[in-house]
Amino acid sequence: MGMYYLVKTNRYLSKLIKPFRFLVHALKFNAFTDKQYIQKTFERLQGYSPNLITPRTFSEKIQWFKLHVRNRQYSELTDKIQVRAYVTSKIGEHYLIPLYFTTARPQDITIASLPATNFVIKTNHASGKVFIFKHRDEVNFKQLHKDLLLLMQFNFYHAHREHHYKNIRPQIMVEQFIQTEQGEVPNDYKFHCFDGCVHAIQVDTQRFTNHCRIFYDTEWNKLPIALRFPLASSLPRPKMLSKMLELVATLAADFVYVRVDLYATDDAIYFGELTFTPGAGFEKFSPLQIDEEWGKLYQLNIYPGV
Repeated sequence: MGMYYLVKTNRYLSKLIKPFRFLVHALKFNAFTDKQYIQKTFERLQGYSPNLITPRTFSEKIQWFKLHVRNRQYSELTDKIQVRAYVTSKIGEHYLIPLYFTTARPQDITIASLPATNFVIKTNHASGKVFIFKHRDEVNFKQLHKDLLLLMQFNFYHAHREHHYKNIRPQIMVEQFIQTEQGEVPNDYKFHCFDGCVHAIQVDTQRFTNHCRIFYDTEWNKLPIALRFPLASSLPRPKMLSKMLELVATLAADFVYVRVDLYATDDAIYFGELTFTPGAGFEKFSPLQIDEEWGKLYQLNIYPGV
């Protein structure tokens, strides 16, 4: 069987409850305004009522962004297909993961349309839902088409009220599976940038098996930060860190805040995505003072037209 990485580790349970989960999201969407939903969800996950008028913490300011910023550019850069043009114009297409093809129809995914080995199938409009295959003979096409159809019908904006997801036209992407020499999923390097400057580097390890997370500064000193997942073991400094920082500075230069995600194998760097509302602003920092410190760096008054 292929490696199906959806939401739950138990994929049979995931397939059973998935349609009902989407229905729950739809009911929540109809029951609450964006502001009401954000207020209630933030209180439940963060443990306090957010100040959405004059936000102070980073997490509160992410909510403010979700409620007030309506620049179409953020939708285009969140779209995993459209962002490729931006990356090409900024740093060159050789940093993009090779893309085999795109389609709006799950039935277009056939054994003849797929590469023989090592590919990923995902959509351009959602987050955290990918299908990884070592060989196309592993694919259960009937089940895959059902899963993709459900994803294509779901507007990711409904999940956490991240407005820049709302108008992305769903597409299916088939791209190369980037892996280490050991055949594993590479570490995910996430650079948190304020006004174009890297403030912290978040590294996510073993994302689909035993997801852990650790933070470093730009000199590769470990930072005392925990966020949602267990703390990862200390990692060696990436040999291409200087180049990664150079690329990130170019990609982040135009934004008040953005998280730039890169993958690094033994001999190459690949672009992952741009994220403007990481964790939808609902993930709780430990210690809490980090949320306040990052909040001071996030200058909302810079956003044009707001």
